[in-house]
Amino acid sequence: MVSKVGPEDLDIILKFGGGLHTRASEDEIDIREAADGQNFDIDFENRELKNRAPFDLVGTVPNAAEIRGGASLIKSDGSVSMLIQAGGKVYEWDGDATFTERGDVQATAKLRGHWRSHTWSLDDKVLITDLNLEETVMEWDGSSLKNVTFAGSFGDFYAKYCIVANERAMFFACRDATTNKHMMVGSEVEDYTTISVGDKPSDSLSEADPFFMLTPDLKPINGAVEAFGSVILSTEKGRIFVLSGQSAKDFSLNEFYSGSAAAGDESLVYIGNDVIYGRAGRIESVRDTDRFGDSEADDLTKGISTSVSGYTGWRSVYNSRLNRVYLFPEGVSEVWVYDIAMKDGGLSPWMKWTTTHDLAFRPTFVMSMIDPDDGLEYVFMGDSGGNLYRLEGDGTDGDGGQNAIDMSRVSRLLSAPLDSQIYNVEGWIKYRKSEAATVEIRFEYAGESIFNESLMINIPEVSNRLFFGGENYYGGNFYFGTVSGKLSRQPFFPPGQADDFQIRVSTLGNTRVRINEIGLRFRAASG
Repeated sequence: MVSKVGPEDLDIILKFGGGLHTRASEDEIDIREAADGQNFDIDFENRELKNRAPFDLVGTVPNAAEIRGGASLIKSDGSVSMLIQAGGKVYEWDGDATFTERGDVQATAKLRGHWRSHTWSLDDKVLITDLNLEETVMEWDGSSLKNVTFAGSFGDFYAKYCIVANERAMFFACRDATTNKHMMVGSEVEDYTTISVGDKPSDSLSEADPFFMLTPDLKPINGAVEAFGSVILSTEKGRIFVLSGQSAKDFSLNEFYSGSAAAGDESLVYIGNDVIYGRAGRIESVRDTDRFGDSEADDLTKGISTSVSGYTGWRSVYNSRLNRVYLFPEGVSEVWVYDIAMKDGGLSPWMKWTTTHDLAFRPTFVMSMIDPDDGLEYVFMGDSGGNLYRLEGDGTDGDGGQNAIDMSRVSRLLSAPLDSQIYNVEGWIKYRKSEAATVEIRFEYAGESIFNESLMINIPEVSNRLFFGGENYYGGNFYFGTVSGKLSRQPFFPPGQADDFQIRVSTLGNTRVRINEIGLRFRAASG
């Protein structure tokens, strides 16, 4: 925001609240958005600049093997249990320090049992599938992990994905005697153990009968979600399809959106009121109009396309409690965070997070799960050494309890009036008092002269005293009561003069800062 104060005086008030907008020219983006930066957090209801929270190390499995899978179960009585696959062992984690061995599996398996999509509520079980098709479909009831025994003489059955909907279990990308990654199998109504790979939907079946279907393009299924009262699936380098129909008499797979499909085995995700998926070079959403009568794709990464256009695959994880999607690009040491509440707010909803921790945001496993300790939803990650992390951490010592988080944010391009240069700059930073911190404000000058000038702003630690006397007195950091969390304003005086400039705000280490605004008052004169 720029306003005129006197004949030659101008104010610039730099506010925050928007995410990254890296595609447009620096002078075209909203003043509340960032032209560059990392590790800051945004909130639709809070316009402060603040660093992201760290991720926490919450435990290490007994065998210290690579964490490759997991499952979460919420039973009808409200009890919660959580499984973690580490190599060839499956452990139950109690949410604290105890891992109890519950079974053996193939060490190359990638077990998945999501509390939202895989839970068979009729029997209080979570059905577990395997992205690598090494383990047969399994079940966990909170105390026993075992293979599902399918009715009749069906034999072993494998699937990559599972959705429980309308009293059926639906399995996708399947393997029985042969591998049929383009096959979808639906169980009998109210009985997930009765399936068929011989009966396609037809009038000869009853409405409750099991059935199977093949994708119309005969390509492997690489994602399936329940959304809008139906099922949406993707095929590898193929298309998006929707399951139409009401029963085994009339189910069919119809093309939902051609020319686009998910890139990655865990790229397609339902986010409450939309379906999004990562494809090569972008993130798209499928917007539903009149129950699939008129659908269109929306490129969610338009404003950051120059930053993600070279990415070939994604893993997408939705935290419904925080209303955020975490998107991990394949083979890249970063995570892109999409704040859903910001989508229609006129500002960019995107953040980029990086880390100096060895995990490098390239986890061996990542999934939204329910913490058995507090019953809340978090995103959990694993690494090759058997360490389990909670992405939404509350620690104070950095990522994994040891690695500092460096935050930076670059403003839009700010300019003096035409044919003028700024000089005699006076500035201020308004922040909430909490703990001691050092904030670097770097003026990146442009125009006729290009140079940088940095200022280090020391934010003092809040000191609260219980009584007057001794070293305690009015002034400095001492007041009646606490001052923690209250707004404070500190002046600074940057040198230099230029036509145009950007402001880079950076913090080093694990100190948390909350900056409300940065203001500048300067004189502008013709060169």
